[in-house]
Amino acid sequence: ELNTPLNSIIITCKILEKELPKENAADVKTIKKEAMRCVEIINSLKTLSPQSQHDFRKEKINLKEVVMTALKFLKTNDYIIFNLDINEQASIYGDKRLLQLAISNILMNAVDAVYPEGEIDIYLSENKNKYKLEIIDNGKGMTHEEIENIFTPFYTTKSPNSGLGIGLSLVYKIIREHNAFIYVDSKKDMGTKFTLEFESYDKNNTH
Repeated sequence: ELNTPLNSIIITCKILEKELPKENAADVKTIKKEAMRCVEIINSLKTLSPQSQHDFRKEKINLKEVVMTALKFLKTNDYIIFNLDINEQASIYGDKRLLQLAISNILMNAVDAVYPEGEIDIYLSENKNKYKLEIIDNGKGMTHEEIENIFTPFYTTKSPNSGLGIGLSLVYKIIREHNAFIYVDSKKDMGTKFTLEFESYDKNNTH
């Protein structure tokens, strides 16, 4: 159970924030914030587990806000350029925390693909009661085999020290649980495009 040690870290950080000088407290605040994000991710994974009751916190959410929040937490550098063209009114019915987790994962993969420098385009458009979110990078791209297996649990194109490779399989499950669709198009050494298609909030509420 990872939540127990993480909660201990959070509580300790809260105590240290009050006791340490302001310049040191800022670092502790960052640790606390990241630990809280870990707890949120673990809770999201529990929600998607076969044993859960799929008690999603679905509500009307603005997809632009979800994307912008994911970007805010993204660790990158000044040599990676983001180009945004986002529909301001894109409202869908979904679980905000799960969608942030999914979109953050796709963005992190895009950053890894273009690192140390490159461009990532993010488009959010509307067409016939559907919203299409496209995340396009000009990075290293993928082979046909990698595309075929990209949503397979524990399949990864990264080094053995980069994690278990559960990220994109989890992304796929989150998107499908929202009755949405995800597609990937990629060419080796030319880049990758992830496309997510959601029904609009208004269409969801006419069912």
